Amino acid sequence: MSNKMDSWRSQAKEFEPVLRTVGLFARLTFKTISFPQISERLNIDRIKVLDAACGSGVITFEAREICNESFDFVATDFSDAYIQTVNEKINKEDIKNVKAEVMDATDMSSIPSDTFDYIFCQFGVMFFSEPKKFFTEAARVLKPGGMLIVSTWRHNDLAKVTKAAADLTVGSSSSTPPPKKDLLNFTDPDVLVRIATEVGLKDAISQELTPGHKCNVGEPKPLIDFFYDNPVVQKLISGMDESSKLKYKDNAMDLIQVMLNEQGEVELTMIANLLTAIKP
Repeated sequence: MSNKMDSWRSQAKEFEPVLRTVGLFARLTFKTISFPQISERLNIDRIKVLDAACGSGVITFEAREICNESFDFVATDFSDAYIQTVNEKINKEDIKNVKAEVMDATDMSSIPSDTFDYIFCQFGVMFFSEPKKFFTEAARVLKPGGMLIVSTWRHNDLAKVTKAAADLTVGSSSSTPPPKKDLLNFTDPDVLVRIATEVGLKDAISQELTPGHKCNVGEPKPLIDFFYDNPVVQKLISGMDESSKLKYKDNAMDLIQVMLNEQGEVELTMIANLLTAIKP
C-alpha cells in the first residue's frame, strides 16, 4: 500500500472533528427516506443493515439511536483506524447489535448474496478506485426488495478546490497531463441513477438533501494536508511529475485561503445528493 494511503488511514482518527459534520447529513438522510419507519414494509423479524465505507460509524450509530432492537448493523471500512474507532465505541458501550470489520466495499466476496435489507454508503463512493464495483457488489448482497442508500456531494467547496487546483496546475505546465475527470462526476445526480440502473437496481431516484450545511473546519494547514492525502486527490494527480504535484498542493492552499473567515478559519459549504434504489 502506498505511503499516501497509509497517511490517509493514520489521519482518520485525528481528523474526526472535521468529519463529524456528516452526522448532520445522516440524520437528514433518515428523515428524507423515513427511516426506520419504512422498514414496516419488509414484515420480517430481524432487519440487517450494512454501513459501507462507514468511517467512524456515523450512519451506524445515528441509525441505532432511532431503531429498535430488531435491527442488526455491520459497519465496514478499508481504514483499520476507523474500524478501531468503531470497535472502541462498541466495547465501551457494550453494544450487541453492531459488528465492525475492515473490508473493501468494492470486494464484499466474504458476504453471501441476499444478506442485507439496507445498504448505506455515505460520502464513500468517490474514494473507491472502481466505484461501479461497489454498486455491483451492493446489488448482489442486498436481499430482493432491499434498498441501497448512497450520498455524495452535490456541492462541496473542497471538491471545487480539487478540480480548480488541477486546472491551474495543468495550465502552468504543458508537460502535465489533464486530470482524470471521471473521479469527480458523482456531483451529477444522473450519474448515480445511471450506475444503479446498470447494475440491475430499480426505482433509482437521486435528490438534493436540503438544507445544505456550512462547516467550520479550523485552520487551513491541517486541512490541506488531509485533503492532499485523500485517495481522490491522489488518483487525480497520479499522472503528474513530482514538481507538478507540489505545485498542485500550493495551488490548493491558495484556493483554500479564500475561504477563511475573520478568525482565520476555513468555512466550507456542503450540499449533498441522495440516491435510493431497490433490488428487484
